[in-house]
Amino acid sequence: LNINWFGFSDEVITNLPSNLEATISYYPNPTTGIVHFTTETNYQIIDALGYIIQEGKGTSTVFSEAPSGVYTLKTQGTDAVSTVSIVKQ
Repeated sequence: LNINWFGFSDEVITNLPSNLEATISYYPNPTTGIVHFTTETNYQIIDALGYIIQEGKGTSTVFSEAPSGVYTLKTQGTDAVSTVSIVKQ
């Protein structure tokens, strides 16, 4: 059995556009209910059950009335969508 015909490469292939905007950063994490973004963005805050508890567009969001826990922050730029976990204290 000759398996030498398999070629391996460390090249990563994606279908992302080459002019992808810089990733949107957010802070602080963990938070007490205020999250800031480095640029204006469309966002959603999603609870552990998958419900959207808040959505909007801006450079920050306040969800201090939400109970403590882990939430999903989904941001959408011109060319990319980012999904991260945030901890609400």
